[in-house]
Amino acid sequence: MSRFRCLLIALAGVVLASTALAEDADPQNDGSQYAWAANLGWLNAEPLGNGGPGLSLTEDDASGWLWSANTGWISLSCENTSSCATVEYRVQHDGAGNLSGYAWSPNIGWISFSCADSGTCGAVNYAVEVDLGSGEMSGYAYAANAGWISFSCQNTSSCGSVDFGVRLQGAPPSELIFEDGFES
Repeated sequence: MSRFRCLLIALAGVVLASTALAEDADPQNDGSQYAWAANLGWLNAEPLGNGGPGLSLTEDDASGWLWSANTGWISLSCENTSSCATVEYRVQHDGAGNLSGYAWSPNIGWISFSCADSGTCGAVNYAVEVDLGSGEMSGYAYAANAGWISFSCQNTSSCGSVDFGVRLQGAPPSELIFEDGFES
């Protein structure tokens, strides 16, 4: 068995063992878990179903995995692969809905979530964002070996014919505070 195949099998084992990382994708179970890349096909932000190792968002970062039938597992953090001591990477969240940093796929390499990562914003402006109220993701990520990854059909104006997108559990509603500073 080739080293590459052994690595993929080991990676799949790590993914399956990490199901304790509860994903936030598709909270309404309406299929809002798919991103699209012309060179990769569909990317699933909720692989293995509810509570699986899919995409999860905190105030500081995104974690978990994406799955593409054409390219395999995509890791959003080195914590998924226990490789932080040798190769530290992650998709970061600024707390306001803006994502940046890199994801990793052994088959396509690095995936950038913002042009600020690569210093190309002057030439090519892209980023992935999350509306913290609705949980709707939008924008593009970029992989040099695979091209653009769209997180919403609104990016491509294709919602009328191909409705897709990733929705995460939205931010909890803020508590109502009256003018006197007390809660209801």
